[in-house]
Amino acid sequence: MESQNTAYYRYICERIRESAGDRKIVFYGSQASFEAVFKEYQDMKPAFNLTALKEKVSDKVRLIDDINNKSDEYYIVILLSPTDNLRKKMKRLGYRDFKDCMFVERKRVVLGPKDVSYEDGYGNKVVNNCGFEITIASYVFNSQVIIGKGTTCASGAKISVWKGNSKLTIGEGCKLLKGEFLLSLNTEISIGNDVVIMEDYSVTCSRDTKIIVGDHTMMSREIRLRSGDGHAIFDMVTGKRTNNYAPDDPKSVVEIGRHVWLGWGAVVLGGSKIGNCCIIGAYGVFKGTLPDHCVAAGNPAKIIKRDINWSKSNFTENIDDCEPYLNEEE
Repeated sequence: MESQNTAYYRYICERIRESAGDRKIVFYGSQASFEAVFKEYQDMKPAFNLTALKEKVSDKVRLIDDINNKSDEYYIVILLSPTDNLRKKMKRLGYRDFKDCMFVERKRVVLGPKDVSYEDGYGNKVVNNCGFEITIASYVFNSQVIIGKGTTCASGAKISVWKGNSKLTIGEGCKLLKGEFLLSLNTEISIGNDVVIMEDYSVTCSRDTKIIVGDHTMMSREIRLRSGDGHAIFDMVTGKRTNNYAPDDPKSVVEIGRHVWLGWGAVVLGGSKIGNCCIIGAYGVFKGTLPDHCVAAGNPAKIIKRDINWSKSNFTENIDDCEPYLNEEE
């Protein structure tokens, strides 16, 4: 299993191959870990390196000013810190971000509640931000946050994308109060339509895992959804890791059906599948499979009642009012 940085560097190498075309690739600066990955791509080799210091010029090192207005010949891979001054300098030399040069290192991006959309050259994209504070960490690549129409969130709601190749989708007409979504490497969180999540929730998707929440689900305060352990666990006898799952392994997925009610403080752990129209009692800690129309409670949460349905309204007196949720297509 490769590290987050290695996965990011491989993505960057593919982008360089795509963007450079027939141009010669030139390095500006040095970064050992990236260069080690770059060497694996035998069809791409740097023609030479660049420097801003005359005393460092040699057969394989040229001055940065020597490439002035030669973007038709060279594609520059920049291995220095992405300062504003350096970006301005590359622009003056005639090199456009991503099209003519690529900064391998970059800063963390923090979007405010009023930043509705965002897109960068590393494959990251935000669509229809409805008020979240969204953090995209420095090594994040190929990640998306997509929010449906009519969805709202309260002040203090956060989305943190800490690793790459991840996706968060929130459906239409959802209401989310203060809390946080966290995504690691190769992860997916999918929240359905008309979902309500009250204050102080934490939805954490660990590496190579998924969290899926169905339509019309309601979560009370202090809910915790965790698709993984967050730390590596090893068997002392075999030395093998015991909680490292393939992306499609059921143990790596949290799946919550349609019209599910999670009570105050409920915790749902990785490897859980909760059926439609179920209830998890207050402070219940659930891990496993729960059939449709069941109530589970306790720690660990166990089935305490079957053949139930429920309504969001405390004034409902007729079970037929719950029927629309049952008749919807999967």
